[in-house]
Amino acid sequence: MTVDTGPAPARRGAISGYSLILPPGWTRIPLRKGTEDAVREVAAETIAYAPEEIPRDDVARFRAQFEGRLLGLARKAAENSGIDLYLPTMPRGEVATPCSIVVSEFRLQVGEGMDPVDVARQLAEGGDAERAVEHISVEGGIGTRSEHVRPADPAKDVNDAARVVDYTIPVPGDPARWLSASFSTPGDGDAEGEFALLLVELFDAIMTTFTWQRRTDG
Repeated sequence: MTVDTGPAPARRGAISGYSLILPPGWTRIPLRKGTEDAVREVAAETIAYAPEEIPRDDVARFRAQFEGRLLGLARKAAENSGIDLYLPTMPRGEVATPCSIVVSEFRLQVGEGMDPVDVARQLAEGGDAERAVEHISVEGGIGTRSEHVRPADPAKDVNDAARVVDYTIPVPGDPARWLSASFSTPGDGDAEGEFALLLVELFDAIMTTFTWQRRTDG
């Protein structure tokens, strides 16, 4: 899946977007435009897997509630510089896979003489010196990967603990432009359990398919 991240320098070869290869049953919700239409499509796809014995009124009510929750999630991600939301819509067996990926783009001016990798590390640590951060390579460029468990915080409408993995990547050729990919899952109710770790492995596998898209004109 190729995604245009918006206006880019007009020169030939400048970064204009990125692409990811998604597993079967995953979908993308764009956060800059077309969000509501995409949410309705995702809800329709998800409801299609509802057992036939469930009353139609219950299905319709669940669909409306699901659309509302999903639209709220998308809007929150957009408010935090999100450009795309990815999530699985096809259940495994009869169970939905509880995880999501948010790709965000932001601008951060790096001072002269500063190493973008050091900046990426500070961003990944998020003020938490105990957070595990490692360097990763994306098409020959260096970024960071961090992983931690975010505790539940009902006061902020976060009812479950979640395992969170963040990739922070400077955009080649533009030191002020950055991309992040953030994965989150509560697992099966245990953010430190085996199922959560398996889903993290899936996210890491998805990120191995990440490639930059470049302008071919200009």
